[in-house]
Amino acid sequence: MLFKFLKLSALAIIASCFGSTAIAQSAADFYKDKSIKWIVPYKPGGGYDEYSRLLAPYMEKYSGARVDITNMPGAGGMKGANEIFKSPADGLTIGIINGSAMVTNELAEIKGADYKVG
Repeated sequence: MLFKFLKLSALAIIASCFGSTAIAQSAADFYKDKSIKWIVPYKPGGGYDEYSRLLAPYMEKYSGARVDITNMPGAGGMKGANEIFKSPADGLTIGIINGSAMVTNELAEIKGADYKVG
């Protein structure tokens, strides 16, 4: 049951990235032989890390890019979230975050939160 859910999740993510055939081909051309940096702002072995590592092979298969998982734990996820926020908007850096924690950090005006939610 869990494997089916993860497989469907991976397909949904991939489908949302490559909506139509023309866009998929354009994306495949863009990502071919490039590396995608996938930032996980938590320790290796946790839920977000495991989920990212399960999806990465599908991203590689359908994008043609190599996916490098980078764990950046620290400050309750803020260290990694800041790194995602500061990265160029070139499609080669992605991340997975706990959205509610990031919103809470911003609303509470926690020092060190360099990102803006919404």
